[in-house]
Amino acid sequence: IIKWKYPHLLGESNESSGRYEVHRNCQLVDHRNNDGDSFHATVGGKKEELRLYYVDTPESAVKKYRDGNSNIKRVQEQANYFGAIEIDDATLIGKEAKAFTQKVLKKGFDVYTAREFVYGPPRIYAFIEVDYEGSKRFLHELLLEKGYARIHTKPSNLPDGTSQSQHLSKLKKIEKKAKTANLGGWGK
Repeated sequence: IIKWKYPHLLGESNESSGRYEVHRNCQLVDHRNNDGDSFHATVGGKKEELRLYYVDTPESAVKKYRDGNSNIKRVQEQANYFGAIEIDDATLIGKEAKAFTQKVLKKGFDVYTAREFVYGPPRIYAFIEVDYEGSKRFLHELLLEKGYARIHTKPSNLPDGTSQSQHLSKLKKIEKKAKTANLGGWGK
């Protein structure tokens, strides 16, 4: 018998899509650590910390931690991705991404997860589907479209079976369009 080490993370789903559990009508949970690509939500009646596949939004602040470390190298790396913008501009984009994500998620959303951990529990990777301007859209695509994120983090096949390579090709086109239009971090 195999015992699951983190039974509180199992959650329950009333449907699936391939290897993904599907949770409908999830709700954003207010939490100080929520940002553009990682946030807390009620999923299947339980609180979960979710992390988007494929994208990374800039940090919303430069932080120093109790152990003496900081996130300055990460923020600089994020700034460099957008064409060597200033660190203050990168954190501003992070704040805009966070505000956009919170606004879009306030209406409720669907979660597709295979319960893959981000460097271990409690965060799990997920695809988030939202109603946006009358259409069902994935949040990670919207963040790229607005210039609020970079393609950076774990990829995965989509719930509809679209391969990682096909989806990555689509995301690069979305990002190129945002860059050409000088949106978000590309316009700083």
